Amino acid sequence: MFSNAVPSSLSHSVRLIFEYEGDRVHLVSQQLVDIAVNSPDSTEINQQFQPGYYVDTRDATNQTLARIAVHNAFETSVEVFPERHDEPITRIETTLPKGAFTVVVPATDTANHVTLTRVNRGQPNLLPNRSSFRSDESVASEVDDLASFPLESFVGN
Repeated sequence: MFSNAVPSSLSHSVRLIFEYEGDRVHLVSQQLVDIAVNSPDSTEINQQFQPGYYVDTRDATNQTLARIAVHNAFETSVEVFPERHDEPITRIETTLPKGAFTVVVPATDTANHVTLTRVNRGQPNLLPNRSSFRSDESVASEVDDLASFPLESFVGN
């Protein structure tokens, strides 16, 4: 069980900056910040999460303490600016995605590391319904761990 909302009196927030090129990702910076991180509470690790990328704060036993969505991570297209100012800016797919993204996560005193995860929509459970099959409404999300990085100790700061 974990909670996305961490009481500020019990935690620190850490700004993480990641860089990526293709399928390689590196944590390049960790900075203690005075920002409250609040997201909707969740009570089960298997709770439905929207497909996308997240950063989990985890303890030494790999238990997820918090999961924060990372918006616009791993962009696969780039903006192309026209030579003439009256033409529209367009986007094109790149052969080797490259860039950076930032996320602020809560880091309690028990937080040991962060794990970058990708949540995919799971396969629906097919249940027999007379002569046909119907999809069960509850579809569990599938979570893939992509990379883990140790958290610096900010305790006492």
